[in-house]
Amino acid sequence: MPESPQIEQWIRPSGLFNKGRLHVGAVLGISNGRVHVFNEEIQTKVGNQIYDFEGILSPGFVDLQVNGGGGLLLNETPTKEAIWEIAKAHRKYGTTGIFPTVITDSLSVLSLAVDAVIEAMGEHGVLGMHIEGPHISVERRGTHKAEFVRPLDEDTFKLVEKLRSADVPTMLTLAPDVVSPKEISRLVELGTVVSIGHSNASAGVVRRALKAGASCFTHLFNA
Repeated sequence: MPESPQIEQWIRPSGLFNKGRLHVGAVLGISNGRVHVFNEEIQTKVGNQIYDFEGILSPGFVDLQVNGGGGLLLNETPTKEAIWEIAKAHRKYGTTGIFPTVITDSLSVLSLAVDAVIEAMGEHGVLGMHIEGPHISVERRGTHKAEFVRPLDEDTFKLVEKLRSADVPTMLTLAPDVVSPKEISRLVELGTVVSIGHSNASAGVVRRALKAGASCFTHLFNA
């Protein structure tokens, strides 16, 4: 059995979220940047070694759809530096992890964004990539430019393969009314999380997409 780590710091916030509950007076024991102890009775054991502060402590939010932040958009500035600035802009609001998200655009912009995410991975909370489009319903495209909406093709598969080869968790939003179940299955086999969005599909078409491996929805009921 591994030895318990030497606790370097004890923290007691005004409130602490854990397992769906707000705990008052609970204490965290931290070692090497990780929480190793959660205890509501430990104050008698460590006395004045506890650091008390006003505020609520909770797990960081992981945002799977981040198009931009800090005055930057990934589509307009597809670089690793821009991605890091976007992540920093969200962090002060409690977001500790993001999937930088590029929306429907030219192949060159999508390619640059993919390369940028690969370079940015692992820094400043960059956890993966979300490609939202361009294989969506023209009728439900929202702010996506119609000129770049297109059928799923090998170019997109190559981008996904590049991301997965670099161990980048990848999400792809598509419309199952324009992408076949077979194509969805192929994306899933590559390790992609296929999300349904910007879609004009019927309930039956959506069910077939889910059966093919789609497992998520992007802003459900709101294209």
